[in-house]
Parts: sequence; C-alpha cells; structure tokens
Amino acid sequence: MVIASAVLHVVTAWQSLGYHQLDEHFQILEMLSYHLGHTPRDGLPIDFSQQVRPFFSIAPMYAIARAVEAFSDSPIVLERALRLVAACLGFATTLALAARLRTEVETARARLAGTAFLLLYWPLLYTHARLSAEPWGSNAFYAALLVLPLASNRTPPRAVMRELGAGLLLGAAFHLRYHLGVAMVGCFALWIVERRSPAFFARVGIGFALTFALGVLADRWGYGVWAFPAWNYFESQIIRRDVELAGVSPPWWYFQEITLTLVPPFGALVIAVVGWFGYRHRAHPFVLPGALFFLVHCAIRHKELRFLTPLLPLIPWSIAYALDVADRAWLRRTVIAYAVVSALVAPAMLLRRANFPQYYFEYVDAHYWERGYDVVWHGRPPMQLADIPVYYYRPSRYRETELESLDDLPLVLAARRREVLLFEASFDSVPVIEAHCHVLVRTVPPFLYRPEIVSAIDPTVRWVLYACRDQREVDYAQLGYESQTRMPKIGP
Repeated sequence: MVIASAVLHVVTAWQSLGYHQLDEHFQILEMLSYHLGHTPRDGLPIDFSQQVRPFFSIAPMYAIARAVEAFSDSPIVLERALRLVAACLGFATTLALAARLRTEVETARARLAGTAFLLLYWPLLYTHARLSAEPWGSNAFYAALLVLPLASNRTPPRAVMRELGAGLLLGAAFHLRYHLGVAMVGCFALWIVERRSPAFFARVGIGFALTFALGVLADRWGYGVWAFPAWNYFESQIIRRDVELAGVSPPWWYFQEITLTLVPPFGALVIAVVGWFGYRHRAHPFVLPGALFFLVHCAIRHKELRFLTPLLPLIPWSIAYALDVADRAWLRRTVIAYAVVSALVAPAMLLRRANFPQYYFEYVDAHYWERGYDVVWHGRPPMQLADIPVYYYRPSRYRETELESLDDLPLVLAARRREVLLFEASFDSVPVIEAHCHVLVRTVPPFLYRPEIVSAIDPTVRWVLYACRDQREVDYAQLGYESQTRMPKIGP
C-alpha cells in the first residue's frame, strides 16, 4: 500500500496540472512569477496591493524555481517540480498519520481500512498535488499534533524538542493558511483541559514565535515593505466581509456539498461516521480543533468546499475507529463498497488536468515557449483567466492582436502570406474559420469532445487555437493590402 500510495502521489502531481480554484494560480504562481521577473507588478491580483496573502510558502518555492532554472525555464516543468514537492510533503504526513492510527486502533481490520483510506483515498491524493494553502497548512498542522508528546507523557527526555518543534509547525500552519488559527484555538482549549504545564505552553509558544518571525521576514521580501498580511486578511475578510462579494451560502451548505462530492449516498454516511467519531471520542486531540474549525466555517457566510481540506484526514480516522468499536457485517460491507466506488472515481480525478484551459497552456509551452509566437484573437484574449491577465504561462516573445471581426481574418491572411495563429473563445462552427484554419489544440481534449459534454462546460473555458493560412489565389491590391485600411498590424 505504501508503494502504491507513493506511485499515485507522483502520478497525480505529474498529471493534475492547473488550478482547482483560481487562487492556486493567481495567489501562488503569479506571485512567484512576479519575483522571477515574468509577471509585471500591475499584472498581479488585487490581493497583492491589499497585502492580504502571506509569502511564507512562496519564498521556498522561489528557491526551488531558481534551482529548476538550471535545467529548464519552462513554466510547466517548474509547476510539475513544485507539485512533486507538495505531493511528497503530503505523502510524508500521510505516512505519519497512518503510523499513529495503527497505534490507536486494536483490530487488524480497522488498521487495514484506516491505513488504506489514508494512503489511497482520492480526495487526499488530489489535494496533496495542489499548489494551495489549504493542504499545505493542513500537513503542517497534523505534523505538529503528531510530534507532540501525549498529555500522560509530559516529561520524556525529548519532550522539550518535540514541543518546540510542534510550535514551529503550528506557526508554519498559521502562515500557510490563516483559517487554521481557529483549529489552534481548539488545541489551546484542549491543552488547558488536559492541564498541560506552563512550561509546555512556553515551549510551544517559543516555537510558534520563531516561525511567525520567519513569516514576517518572508512577507517583507515578498511585498518589498514591512507588512502584516494576517491582520489585513482578517480586516478584509471578516470585519469588512469583502469575501461575501464572491457569494454567500446558508450554514448547512457544507453538508449538502460533502454529500454530493464524496459520492452519494456514501457522502452522507461519511458525515455520519465522522460525527459519531467526534461524539464518542471527544478527548481525541483531533476532535476539538476539527469541530471548532468546522462550526466556524459553517457560520462564515462565504463557503467553498476546499476550505474544509484540513478535515479530510478525519474520514479515514473515523472509519478505522468505527470498525474498531463496531465490527458489524453491514459496516464492513459499506466500507468495502465505498472503497470500490472511490477507486472507480479516482482515475477521473487524478489522471486528468485540474482545469480545461491547462491543455492550451501546455500546448503553448511545448511548441512556442522558446521561440514565442504572435496570435490574433476575437472575443477573448488568449492569456487570460476570469478576465485577469495570465503571465506565468506566457512566452517572453509573445504578441497578441485583437480582430474587430472574424470577417477581417482573410485580410490578415492575405497580408501575412504565411501561417497565422488564431485564438477563438468558442467551439462554434464559423465558416470563415473552417475555410482557412485547422485546429491545433482545444481546451477540451478530443476524448471528451462530445456535444452533450461540451454544452455543459463553462463557456469561459471553451478555447481553441487554430493555425490559419490563406487558401485562395488572392489579388492583394484589390483586398487593400497596400492601404491596410481595415487590416490590423500584426507581428514585426
């Protein structure tokens, strides 16, 4: 299982390119690209000017990027390298969680089920491959809880170093994902109930302060000025509630989304078994932090399922504990059925690109990164996501020109007298394109190109890159080649 999990982590990191949520691109890759000298300052998202995002994760990514530059300057190569590092960190955390779980449950069947779900469960594999704050912070948070000595073993020889290490990891978790501060409040409350010593709190606090200071230095490097993104984030998202501009949902929204995403009806059973675990094992070190984290996110009006990524390890944990306590035939069959269904779902989630525009970005990287290219477009600029310019995937020698109308395409072809690249944000059949162009790449790969599937795809990701050439004998003077009255100026 360990080998299979390692292979799947690598394969997922290699295959699952692109963003799951736009923050992965603009708050991670574009900010990294800014320090690599590719993204201009005015091309960064508003988060940069508001100073609400930490650079704690981007600073080590910058070091990795400089190392990768010795071998390749391709953005796809760098992205894969970063995802492989992220997947390795997730895999290491998963192994540590599995080792801890095997010491907590007694029956062999429960240990097997819990270990299998921790190592092979597709939501964990998928999130570990993301360049995202949620899984990074989650890994650091669970690592902190795992290195802490138990309350009953307060003074082992290495307790001091472990408590300092836990503080360092908690500080990292906070800088990686500010939301985890809520879970840390739950940890603090649990430690008070356990009557941990003042020396314990002091050592954890010292470790936290050290990492916090490193985060401040990373933000100073990232923004170029002294900044306090944690407070700016709290003020923007909680006090002013700017995040609600992106939508609001009722408190029960997470229940229905979990039910649908984790495959009905098993999603509802997952909620039930995690709830049972939390109720039956209230003193477990994962329960109070996880419960507080979940309840606060239910209360926050803006909701996204990715916010609950830190709670994913509780699913295998709860399944193992349930089998350990109530080893019933119906429960065993249900767990086996869910394992089979999850295995069937996994290829679709792990082996594809995380988003459709990635197919265009990869094609450009493979064919035009070194030499650059000129492209004409109509309706939507090529290097753009959600109406925000993209620079990370943009070749240095890149030029784009807007066509006022597709009717101008024959004039452009007549003027260039060579192949022209055309970017069109639609899959619709257009006679002038059919007459002069052939498809280079679609954002929907050929095996998914079916009308019933395409119609369900968000139109903002229906991109096609064409290669076009004049197919007729043309009297260029008659077309206005000399005057260029309607002809856009394209290329050198």
